[in-house]
Amino acid sequence: MRWWSVYVEYDARVPDDAHDTAADHLTGHHAAISTAPNGNFSVRLMVEAPTVERATSDALATTDRAILAAHGRAAVVGVEVMTEEELDRRNNEPVPLPELAGRAEVAKILSKETGRTVSPTRAGQIMRTQRFQEHAPIVAELAAGPVVLAFQVRRFAEVWDTLPGPKPEHTTD
Repeated sequence: MRWWSVYVEYDARVPDDAHDTAADHLTGHHAAISTAPNGNFSVRLMVEAPTVERATSDALATTDRAILAAHGRAAVVGVEVMTEEELDRRNNEPVPLPELAGRAEVAKILSKETGRTVSPTRAGQIMRTQRFQEHAPIVAELAAGPVVLAFQVRRFAEVWDTLPGPKPEHTTD
C-alpha cells in the first residue's frame, strides 16, 4: 500500500459556506477544498491504495459523496493522481515568477517599444493613469514604488499613442 495525492475538479460552483459540509465527508483524507481558477469546486486529498487505479476510484467515490452533500450531483471535469513522493517533489520545486517591472523597467520598455525617451519619473506618472492600469494593473506596491507585469507593459505600449510631443517618425535627429 502507498499514499497517493488525488486532485479532483467538478463542474460546479459551490459557495464557500458549503465547503464545511463537503469537508465532513473527507475526514481522514487530509483534504484541501478550494475553488479552481475557473470557479469550479476542487478537492486535493490523500488516498492509501495499492495501485493508481484503486486510488482513483476510491478518491472519486469519496469526493462524489462530498460534492453531493455540499451541492448535489456534478460532473467530474478533471482528475490528477500522483504518488506522495511526486507531490513532495513538485512542492519543493521553485515557483517560477513572471518578469516584473518597476518605474525604471517600465520606462525602458516604453522607450524601446515606442521609440520615445520615457524617464522613470514619467513612467511612474503613466503607471498611475487609468488607461495604463486597464492594460497593466499594479500587482504590488513596494517602498520603491508600484510593480507591474512586464508583458502587460509591452501590450500597453502597442496601444499607447497619447504621449504629448512629436511622434517618433516626426522627430529630427
